[in-house]
Order: sequence, then C-alpha cells, then structure tokens
Amino acid sequence: MNWPTPWTANMSRVLLWHMREIMGKCAMPIVDFMRPNTHNAPMQMLALSILIAAALWCVGVGTLMAARPRRFLAYLGMTASTRRINNVEQSLRLVAGLAMTVRAESSKLPILFELGGWFVVATSLALLIIPLRWHAAYAIWWSRRLAPIAVQAIAPLAIAIGPALIYAAC
Repeated sequence: MNWPTPWTANMSRVLLWHMREIMGKCAMPIVDFMRPNTHNAPMQMLALSILIAAALWCVGVGTLMAARPRRFLAYLGMTASTRRINNVEQSLRLVAGLAMTVRAESSKLPILFELGGWFVVATSLALLIIPLRWHAAYAIWWSRRLAPIAVQAIAPLAIAIGPALIYAAC
C-alpha cells in the first residue's frame, strides 16, 4: 500500500477540512471515497465481509451438493420460481459482484476480481431484466438434466471456491 507521508497526510487533512467547510458536512464521505491512491478502510472491510459471506455460502452449497444432490437439484429447480425469489437471488449476486470490484485493488488477483465482479454484476442485471419465465425454465431444465452423481462430482469445486475466494480477497 502507498501510505501518505506525514506532510501529504497533513495537507490532505487540511484540504478535506476546507472542502467540508465549503461544501458542508455531507461532502466529506464522498471526497474521502474518491481520494486517489488511498484505500477507504470501511468500504474495503465491508467488501471483504461480503466476500467472506459469499465464500461461506459457496462452501455450504458445495456441501449440500455433495451430501444431498437430489435436494440440491430440487432447490435449483425452484430458482426464479417467483419474482421475490429471483429479486433476492439477483440482488445478493449483485452485491457480491460489486464487492468483488471494490475489493479488486486490494486483492491478490486484481484483474480477475475486477473482470469477475463486473461479469457477476452484468449477469445479475440481465437476469433481473429478462422475463422471469425464461430464467425459471432454464433452472428447471438444468435441474432435470443433471444427474445426482454429476452434482456430487462438481461439489468439490464449489467447496474449493470458498477458501480460494477468501484467500484471494485478503
């Protein structure tokens, strides 16, 4: 990380104080977030917390896939079955994708996090826009086509994604 020298840190504080006085107190968080070459610690911690939660979710889903593949397929078939389920699912994906983009600069794989995060954001928005019946039909199609043994075979990959995501994000 590029830590500011005492002189530049002091100048930054003085400039931000003047901007706060001129623009009002509500401008301070915006200015702090947009300041170049620094890390916004609260935003970074929030993004990391979201990514850890997403990683734990991947481990949980992978465990379900390994232990109860038929139940997993039933849950997969229910994906996008109602507007509420679809909106919650895509909102959570959208938040995770945005967390990846925010955390990209501090991660061990910045380009992968940036591209992957924007891919998750774009696909989440697309799945919110397309007709719900298309998304539901796609989920049902996969839940009927995948064999339980295939679900169990790919479960270790889903489980491995969790620790890998945490490692890369830290």
